[in-house]
Amino acid sequence: MRNFTIIIGSLLLAIILSIMPLPAWALTFRPEWVALICIYWIVTLPDKFGLISIWLLGIILDALHATLIGEHALALVVMSYVIYKFHRQFRMLALMQQIIVVFILMLVYQSVIFIAQGFIDQLPLFKWFWFSSITSAIIWPWVYTLLRRVGRYSKLGDGYIPWKHTR
Repeated sequence: MRNFTIIIGSLLLAIILSIMPLPAWALTFRPEWVALICIYWIVTLPDKFGLISIWLLGIILDALHATLIGEHALALVVMSYVIYKFHRQFRMLALMQQIIVVFILMLVYQSVIFIAQGFIDQLPLFKWFWFSSITSAIIWPWVYTLLRRVGRYSKLGDGYIPWKHTR
């Protein structure tokens, strides 16, 4: 039950951070908090964090962002499927390599959203749309380390941090 509470708590915090009001100039730089937290839980607990829960999380995001229903859900599921397929390899990567992979995953996530918005003729400005992928990749080490420490404290996951080579 405690593990479930930690997972739900981190996802609720990510949802709050994703809908928190920001100045107009900062909106393009907002990290994809929910996607980052999903990546972490898939890598850490792939058998306990499934695609159905990720789909439901995406539907909640669609409702909160007032976007086309299924837009974030599809983007999260596509991105999550990719990380599910390679979660073992991802865990073994060094920090800089993980940042690059997270950047690519964020590009996949945002590409699906971009295409979905194109179908309903609501394309965002192309040159600014991709900046959140960069900020998401930049903050990945802090998100990963913070959640790993919470996991270690609560004995959730295995406590493995690849780039530190300690257990």
